[in-house]
Amino acid sequence: MFNYELLRFFWWLLIGLFIIGFTITEGFDMGVGMLIRFYCYSNIEKKIMINTIAPHWDGNQVWLITVVGIVFTIWPIVYATIFSGYYLYIILLLISLFFRSIGFEFRSKINNVQWNNLCDWGIFIGSFISPIIIGIIFGNLLQGIPFYIDVYMRINYIGNVLQFFNIFNFLVIIITLAMFLTQGSTYLQIHTNNNSQIQISYITKLTTLITILIFLLIIILMKKIDGFTITSIIDQSAHSNILHKEVKYHAGAWMINYYNYPLLLIVPLLGILLPLFTIIFSYTRCNKWAFIFSSFTIICIILTLGITIFPFIIPSIKMPNSSLTIWDATSSRVNLKFMLIITIILLSIIFIYTIWCYYNMFNSFVKKNM
Repeated sequence: MFNYELLRFFWWLLIGLFIIGFTITEGFDMGVGMLIRFYCYSNIEKKIMINTIAPHWDGNQVWLITVVGIVFTIWPIVYATIFSGYYLYIILLLISLFFRSIGFEFRSKINNVQWNNLCDWGIFIGSFISPIIIGIIFGNLLQGIPFYIDVYMRINYIGNVLQFFNIFNFLVIIITLAMFLTQGSTYLQIHTNNNSQIQISYITKLTTLITILIFLLIIILMKKIDGFTITSIIDQSAHSNILHKEVKYHAGAWMINYYNYPLLLIVPLLGILLPLFTIIFSYTRCNKWAFIFSSFTIICIILTLGITIFPFIIPSIKMPNSSLTIWDATSSRVNLKFMLIITIILLSIIFIYTIWCYYNMFNSFVKKNM
């Protein structure tokens, strides 16, 4: 059960699960936050939208904190590489989340139009900037990050801010925004009346179509852009040593996992098909099912990214042999084992508590609107 190789793979899955949990839950929070400026015209409408996410937006944000904490513990060198390479973007993310928190917490403290409008902008900025930064980070994972690790295991980052802006990253940013907006609009369809549902349904259909088209473009580009492949024999149960492998950087490398295991093609295929059900259920006013299929779309798109780059975590464009993988960038076996036990216990408690909270909030919402 506590085999080192198995533990490494399990933690890769578990961290992916936390990323999916963050994207689904914060997706509808931030989606609603963006729609406050795109959709709402009256203060009453804005209050209604904010009230739908007010009880749990901060709880959903815990997923992000959990991911960062786990990466620091399980993949320490990954944590160091991301926070050194994306330092400016991480600061922008924190600042945007700071304004978002102020908007939620203090909007109702002062009954003033200018103050309410300022807080609404804070919520919008935090909800809009965060998906953009997330898109930049994940977009670069497929293209490689300009860093290398020397013989003393020191991380050396070589790059600038402008390197993160290219067509592929732009597509990843657009699909991230579209997924979050779809989550937010389907969530609002559940929590609003019939008149609002009709208007929000148009947003759902538009953002879902954008998600499908951009995802298709990304899949096509993934076949053409250069990727990374481990060409040497690697001991998956050995102690972590990043420099004890050889990596080749070549075209078509990101499709190797799909060539070796064709069954995995089901995941990106579902990422294209499931959004169609989101449109259908949104159109027929089956709002809960529209939200469910929107969530499953997010799962499939994130899994597609994970399957594509596996076993890489952060590939290096400057020195491919310095690329970080799940087999050589993890902490010790003892630490993985200890963290696994702690996480299973705490995650079970959090999961049960979260379900209980959503269940009670949903019931109170239904009673209030009966």
